[in-house]
Amino acid sequence: MLGIVSLITALLIAFVGVVVGIVGLVLGIVDRRSGGRGVTTAGIICSGIGTVVAIANIAVSVYMIKTGQVHMLRR
Repeated sequence: MLGIVSLITALLIAFVGVVVGIVGLVLGIVDRRSGGRGVTTAGIICSGIGTVVAIANIAVSVYMIKTGQVHMLRR
């Protein structure tokens, strides 16, 4: 569940996406060690992808702010 939330928030609210993604990764790894398999693996993958997308979103946002390209987003 946190993996899906991480993917959604990675695009909408990047900082929250990073936090939710890391929490999802940690909980998924803990569950995997206690015997979880299929759904746990999917959660770990979704959380990892969500974390990477959120970090990329933050990096692009910072780049756009630093280079003055933010006006392109405003109307």
